[in-house]
Amino acid sequence: MRYATFLLFAFWLAAVGTSDAQPIIRLKNPSFEDEPQHSLPPRGWEDRGFHGESPPDTQPSGDFGVTQKPFHGQSYLGMVVRDNDTWECVAQEIGQPMLKDSCYQLVLHACQSPYYVSISRATAKEVNFNQPCRLRLWGARKKGGKGYELLAETPLVDHQDWQRYTLSFRPTMDITYIYLEAYYSSDGVGAYNGNVLVDGMSGIVGCGEN
Repeated sequence: MRYATFLLFAFWLAAVGTSDAQPIIRLKNPSFEDEPQHSLPPRGWEDRGFHGESPPDTQPSGDFGVTQKPFHGQSYLGMVVRDNDTWECVAQEIGQPMLKDSCYQLVLHACQSPYYVSISRATAKEVNFNQPCRLRLWGARKKGGKGYELLAETPLVDHQDWQRYTLSFRPTMDITYIYLEAYYSSDGVGAYNGNVLVDGMSGIVGCGEN
């Protein structure tokens, strides 16, 4: 009986130690679940794109020709970059801050749709927004305030199968608000029409180092 009690206590200590080493900052709706529809981000995520441009989509609604099956659940986030030098972005306030100079990791799954047919903002003609782009993760001190920094970014997402990406980063300031945005293949490459799909995101986990 004492041995069994000791084992339970040991397991509890191990669990507490693991939790302390890897604190999880949970996100609202990290799987981007919602009723699929265009121009409306999944619940828990705010549109933070350009004024006068359409918001990101909850897919697969079939709109724009997007029919990719979700990696997890029933829906995912769809975002585009445009040939008029604008791009889409979503954001949310996190439940507890990420601390300055601490190491964190975030896992997500991404791919691109072969079809994302819409109207070019530069030519007013129907085109396929099918060029690959990448994802960038930004952090801010607070919503609507000054003080932003680029935390991490994926390589070019140029595949149509869901693939896992692990983003590691160390903020230089305390972060309470995060942004996830689609962006071009590289700075200075010029604006073009592309898309990226995002699903199956984890919470934000400490790296176990300070």
